[in-house]
Amino acid sequence: NVADHVQLVNTTTAAVLKDFTLSGLRRGIVVVGSVIYVTTGNNNSVDMYDTTAPNGPGVKLGTAFSVAGSTGLFDLAYDGTNFWIGDAAAKTVYYYSPTGTLLKTISLAQRGASSDGLEYFNLGAGGRLISNRGDATPPYDVYDTDGKLLTDTLICFKTKISPCPQQTGIAFDGMNFFVSQLYKYINVYNPAGVLQRQLPLFYPPENQITLEDMSFAYPAASTTRTGYIEVCKASSAANPVTGNFNFTAT
Repeated sequence: NVADHVQLVNTTTAAVLKDFTLSGLRRGIVVVGSVIYVTTGNNNSVDMYDTTAPNGPGVKLGTAFSVAGSTGLFDLAYDGTNFWIGDAAAKTVYYYSPTGTLLKTISLAQRGASSDGLEYFNLGAGGRLISNRGDATPPYDVYDTDGKLLTDTLICFKTKISPCPQQTGIAFDGMNFFVSQLYKYINVYNPAGVLQRQLPLFYPPENQITLEDMSFAYPAASTTRTGYIEVCKASSAANPVTGNFNFTAT
């Protein structure tokens, strides 16, 4: 019964600029204009919330559409026009218009059940999808938009402790990939998968909650990103969210 949070975070300082609470098992997120699109892990709806609302409970604008036949939706990505949606089931990714028309269903071979790191990007060679392999399970592989595997293990941050630590949500700003390492860091990788920097997250030990999905803010009808990310933050009964978050006007 602990609320999930959506936060607006500065990508240089990790300062929390805005914070909303949302009910339900929220998983994927995309921000387009003044609308936050979110998925839920135990139903098939893509819901909409208002980015201009004040801090506190999220203001729901309604349901954008539902994915027929699905019982749970996880990660969410946007190509500037349409949505890529990861199903809770292994391998399955849907391509939907904002009005709810199913355009395509593809299979990503190395994507496991409950995967929570899906993003679309285009570096000039055509659109690509990058996905992890399960719930907080790297590495991240690259596919074309028909589901063909192009790059096995593009991103896997190796450490002395772990050959590939748990990482979840991923966002692309046009130059680099931003990947959440649970409650610890947002890791920034270049297109070759090389770690460029780590953005420390300042959640105290009692609030070491899991970051799920991330999205740069897309202006409406444009693919240009701004300098902030929305973080879909899921908590649990074992790690409840407490305390206040501050909003800094810019």
